[in-house]
Amino acid sequence: MVYCCMHLSTFAQDAGRYKIISYNVENLFDTVASNKYRDKDFTPTGKFEWNTQRYKAKLNNLSKVVDAVCDSTPLLFLGVCEVENKKVVKHWLKNPLMAKHHLGSIHFNSMDPRGISVALLYNKKLFTPKVKEAIHPRFDLDTSYKARNILYVKGNFGKEEIHVFLNHWSTRKGGAEKSDSRRVETAKLLRKKIDEIQAANTNAKIIVMGDFNDPPFAKSISEVLNAKQSELTLKENSLFNLMSESALRGKYTFDFAGEQDMLDQIIVSENFVNNNCRLCIDKKRGYVFQPKWLMYKSSKFGPMPFRTYEGFKYVGGFSDHLPVYCDLIVK
Repeated sequence: MVYCCMHLSTFAQDAGRYKIISYNVENLFDTVASNKYRDKDFTPTGKFEWNTQRYKAKLNNLSKVVDAVCDSTPLLFLGVCEVENKKVVKHWLKNPLMAKHHLGSIHFNSMDPRGISVALLYNKKLFTPKVKEAIHPRFDLDTSYKARNILYVKGNFGKEEIHVFLNHWSTRKGGAEKSDSRRVETAKLLRKKIDEIQAANTNAKIIVMGDFNDPPFAKSISEVLNAKQSELTLKENSLFNLMSESALRGKYTFDFAGEQDMLDQIIVSENFVNNNCRLCIDKKRGYVFQPKWLMYKSSKFGPMPFRTYEGFKYVGGFSDHLPVYCDLIVK
């Protein structure tokens, strides 16, 4: 079956398999200094000596990862974290390995001091965006902190309406108590938005993904966002964390000095995994993409994601995060 040739309005009526990917691509900056953001380290004269050759190599590397995750399966959504601006996304989509996936992009500039933000890349042949919104977390006890936006997109996949939330929650830096509270407040904001959607439509299909800077079992995700870790505890309007099983088995997406965590996750509404679903997550689980070529062996900490820099030394890798993915099946 040739998926790319089907007409959008009838697509969801046909059986098929589609990829959903979340990937923190680690500091995808262009080489030009901004007057608005602190990005001068990622310029040819900056600390990282970030030049056109390295920029293009990074785009090529990331494209190889995305294409390998898809492995001939049509890509529906790719949520990316740590892109600088729309120009960077446009450059990336021109790469031949990305262009063949027919991707459009949705991006809003970030409040982050360095300018890094999130972007949703979607298959233009399969998904039609209807609503796009940047949701701004704000913290009463830390009003000066500029958090990254939550990107909200509503649109149609064939005749099915899907809500997508793309996240890159606040860093763990700056002390555990303060950083933890920021992520809890962000989770409350996201949960409120989801509650509003589900109050209007109890069968709303919702996908929440990104880098949460918390593992699936943290308070922010398991209690505040109330993303369940077992399908046995699911009820109507519940959220289900597709990465919990992998986390329990010791899988991870980020390794900081030997401390491994599942920070990148895909969370879905229960109607993607219940017994009556028409759009279903295959095997009711998500996966970490971790081939050997996406890793390198640190002399001090052992195998780690093969990143672009080790300190200020350019090593030419991919990202300090591993991508996560799931397969969406249309019955």
